[in-house]
Amino acid sequence: MAKPELSAVRLYRMETPEHACPWGQRALQLLRAQGIPFEDHPLRSQAEVEAFKHAHGVTTTPQVFAGAERIGGYTELAKRLGVTAETAEVSYAPVIAVFLSALLINLALGGEIRGYMGLAICLLAMLKLMDIAAFAASFRKYDLLTQRWQAWGKLYPAVELLVGLGMLQSAESMGLEAVIGVTAVLLGVMGMVSVGKAVGRTNWNTDFVVDQPYRSFKLFFTADSSDPSSYPIQAFLKFSDGSNLKVADEQLQPPVGTGRMFGPFQQVAGKSVSQVNFRIGANKDPQATGFSYRISVQGCH
Repeated sequence: MAKPELSAVRLYRMETPEHACPWGQRALQLLRAQGIPFEDHPLRSQAEVEAFKHAHGVTTTPQVFAGAERIGGYTELAKRLGVTAETAEVSYAPVIAVFLSALLINLALGGEIRGYMGLAICLLAMLKLMDIAAFAASFRKYDLLTQRWQAWGKLYPAVELLVGLGMLQSAESMGLEAVIGVTAVLLGVMGMVSVGKAVGRTNWNTDFVVDQPYRSFKLFFTADSSDPSSYPIQAFLKFSDGSNLKVADEQLQPPVGTGRMFGPFQQVAGKSVSQVNFRIGANKDPQATGFSYRISVQGCH
């Protein structure tokens, strides 16, 4: 099978001093391995990344272009080149090592269950502090507070470490027993709520975080499946005060490779948009299940 010919290829990927996107690295390596000439455009700051997304109407990086055609990210590039795409590597070894090490250390010191939990929490915090920028970027994907206040993603490991140290100290004599207990419970409850919402949410219900003010928003949907389908589509503007506004509620049957734009939807006076929610299908009527499509949101100044 002949290898697809691509010309005037450009790769845009995130590579800041704090974090290099692994999928951008994979796209870079794939283009080199295939011997395809390309221009590499690393995005050196979060501001550059957001500006690029805004300019091209995309929600993720990396993005690969061939001339005027946007191919997509790493997975789409691999598919275009007839190569099996790598998948995300998930390992629980670090977490297992943390809890096992904490148990052995606690046993060697003759500690009780409180000491074991304190050690485990401190070691977990240490793992996060080793690459705090990468942790914060990942944490933001599901943690509700970080989605509203980005600094919390970088503060969280330090707070977690303080809780662990407090459990190792004689908190009762220091008068911190109640403070440490309440903090630990709050962190646990916040984590359970965030994970519960992330796990309970269907994979066709997507929140796009809005981290700067825009005058209006445009939403884009494109059907990519080889078979036609009916797509129930809803969209909401979510506001920082907890309220929301439904801006789209339609049933689409677009031909493959086509779609439509929703909007522009104007900013509501006196409100601040924190997220744009795009729902394809619904739990009680998931007609879009098994079909592929692309969605994106564009904020306009």
